[in-house]
Amino acid sequence: MHWIVILSFVLRAAATVWSLVLLYRWRDARAWILTILLMTLTTHPALVLAAYRGSKGLTAIAPEPVALMVSLLIFPAIYLLERNRSDTEALFQKAFRASPDAVTVTSLKEGRFLEINESFRRITGYSRAETIGNTSADLKLWVNSEDRNRLRKAIDTEGTVTNQELTFRRRSGEHMVCLVSADVIDFAGKPRLLMTVRDITEYRRAEEALRVSEANFAAATRASPDAMVISTLPEGRILLANQGFHRVTGYRPEEAIGRLSSELNLWIDIGERDALIRKLKDGHEIHEREAPFRTKAGEIRSGSMSATLVKIEGRPGLLAIVRDVTERKRVEEERAEMFRELEAKNAELERYAYTLSHDLKSPLVTIRGFLGLLERDLAAGDAERVARDLARVDSAAATMSRLVDELLELSRIGRVVHTYESVSCFELVENAVELVAGQIRDCRVHVEVSPDLPNLFGDRVRLLEVFQNLIDNAVKFMGDQDQPHIEVGLETRGDDNVIFVKDNGIGIDPRYQERVFGLFDRLDTRIDGTGVGLALVKRIVEVHGGRVWVESEGKGCGSTFCLVLPPEPTGPTSVNDAQDLQSESLPT
Repeated sequence: MHWIVILSFVLRAAATVWSLVLLYRWRDARAWILTILLMTLTTHPALVLAAYRGSKGLTAIAPEPVALMVSLLIFPAIYLLERNRSDTEALFQKAFRASPDAVTVTSLKEGRFLEINESFRRITGYSRAETIGNTSADLKLWVNSEDRNRLRKAIDTEGTVTNQELTFRRRSGEHMVCLVSADVIDFAGKPRLLMTVRDITEYRRAEEALRVSEANFAAATRASPDAMVISTLPEGRILLANQGFHRVTGYRPEEAIGRLSSELNLWIDIGERDALIRKLKDGHEIHEREAPFRTKAGEIRSGSMSATLVKIEGRPGLLAIVRDVTERKRVEEERAEMFRELEAKNAELERYAYTLSHDLKSPLVTIRGFLGLLERDLAAGDAERVARDLARVDSAAATMSRLVDELLELSRIGRVVHTYESVSCFELVENAVELVAGQIRDCRVHVEVSPDLPNLFGDRVRLLEVFQNLIDNAVKFMGDQDQPHIEVGLETRGDDNVIFVKDNGIGIDPRYQERVFGLFDRLDTRIDGTGVGLALVKRIVEVHGGRVWVESEGKGCGSTFCLVLPPEPTGPTSVNDAQDLQSESLPT
């Protein structure tokens, strides 16, 4: 049994040496416990077994073989512990090197760097050779000594720090903002400080840029004259509205926020909102799209909308910007109407120039012709022919004078007016009948005037010209009637009070009813006249803000001239105002 004793002794000695080596390498409480256990098992197994055998009264158990077996089992146990320890350290080293954050191990008291990873070099700019053995103060990493003192105090009191925001200085001198976490660990048998540093400089810059951007957006939103509103999808609950929204819609932001756009009744057709959202989701742009909307007061106005999809706390939303273009559209429509009127005036001027040259030339030709005849008759001493020639010249000159006077009168309408006042239409018609009484008497025309004619507001002189020309025109175109009759009355058509001058004369073919109000348009040249009278009527009525038209079933069916004048004044109320407001007359 001596070889067993020798072998067990050798094994116990080897186990003791291995335990001492582990104690040196690990240098922690676990190593001390393992060393004491190994030394106890390897040094005293025989004594333990002898004591056990004596207490039980056993004689069959030999201590030497048992001690040998225990010694053999010690080595696998030590190997497993060492392997576990080595795997843990290898895993730690791998995580240490691969971490994207800077990881350092420093002495607890002095703060001297014992180990750093590659990320530390990348973040700070200091190499391993420049760092190991130095302190953070040597490298001038701290920007503020207060930050270091605050970190030191937290470690001393709590033993750990989590995500503390601190400012460091890079090797280049540039400052960086970092999140620091630290913990006290046992490293090589001594307490060390393990610290991780995450560079969040760019993140903080992005946050600041976002804050500034949001502040600028908020300022722009507040200052914008347009309505800016953010609502949720698809229900349309309003999350943000600016003061421009109040100016455009009449709803204060606090009245609108939290409510559905359908509750506010902003959309004329709520289906338009759904169609707009579908277009945005399909990738189409919504830019300055014209859309009518309803204000708080119920007024329908025109808006120019631009919209885009946005994210609000991860949820889809709609940002809409609406500009009130009601007044702009009104001006555009007025301008378009002005251009249409200008085109009509230009066309009228062309007709005016043509007919003026024709109608003024005719009496001049007559005058020149009869002047030649007058010269011949004077030479012949024929007094009767001379008198007849002079009468013809006088008649032609009178015709030209009347034509020029009527053209001058037409050009003055809208530029020179008298003070607007309330006048009795019945009195105007009666005065007009008196002015053309001679023609009425010669043609034996019966004129009937309704007493129900309304009061009018306008230029008394001009309105009198309207009825004088209409009655005179009816008398001229009466034709061969056994009982010529003219009726002036009033009838209601919808919302309009229509004043009419109706005759049973020759009538007007429907094809020519628009032409009768044209300058110098005379449908029957056999009847005396210049073709200016009805043009005067039309111009005066339009300057007063009304309209005039003619109705006739055709030849031999008589004619009815109808006019509507607004109940309230729409024209100027003084001569000066008229000169400022009216500028569409023909040149004199």
